[in-house]
Amino acid sequence: AVVSVRQGVAYGALGLAELQDGRWAPSAPVMVAGVTAVRDAAVLRDGSLVMAAAQGAFLLTPSGQMTELLPRDSTRAWHGWDARAVAVGPGDEVWLALPQGLACRRGSHWTLYEGRDGVPFCDATCCTVAADGVLWLGTTLGAVRFDGQHWAYRQGPRWLPDDTVTAVCVTEDGSAWLATAAGVARLYTVPMTLARKAGFYETEIDRWHRRTVHGYVIEGRTPAAGVKEAVALSDSDNDGLWTAMYVAAEAFR
Repeated sequence: AVVSVRQGVAYGALGLAELQDGRWAPSAPVMVAGVTAVRDAAVLRDGSLVMAAAQGAFLLTPSGQMTELLPRDSTRAWHGWDARAVAVGPGDEVWLALPQGLACRRGSHWTLYEGRDGVPFCDATCCTVAADGVLWLGTTLGAVRFDGQHWAYRQGPRWLPDDTVTAVCVTEDGSAWLATAAGVARLYTVPMTLARKAGFYETEIDRWHRRTVHGYVIEGRTPAAGVKEAVALSDSDNDGLWTAMYVAAEAFR
């Protein structure tokens, strides 16, 4: 099965094939190396192809030279076995998604990221790098965003129709479009003042969370997650706490 086709190269369960004189032919260097189950591929500026495969991560130059990529830094060394995904950034940097974590090669220097470095989740399915260098990683349990300094994790019905992300694409306006098992999600940012943000939440509280003529603030229950209709409000041991927190916030405001 063909996973994808990029710049005259098709990759999938049987390895790699190249378009030559209008016909598809198996890539000889890849066949010699015994690489099958190519899961992802990306092209560098010089035409070299970076591959993520079950057997590891590999670099195939336009001249046909095949080398294995072995990420390492001053304290860690990873084998690329079971490589999941690969992406090339605007600076020609290579990002590899591996079971151990994320590896980024800039020139000949590798930087490794795992849980202790801030990676929220490593069971990757896909990845891409936006024009501004921001990395998006799809996983079997949500999506990860990394801008080079800060990690963000998006998981659950608040962000995604389903937690299994199968593909991700970033458009020119910075929006991330994520394909999931239950549909497509668009994640984007909207710059606003704190006053505007507070106004939104205050409106939501007034509409959905007021109970009794005294305006107690309490959680609401809906017939289905994310559906704001038929909201049921009832008394709770937390009536006093939630209302007191609301009053304190209003006092500070």
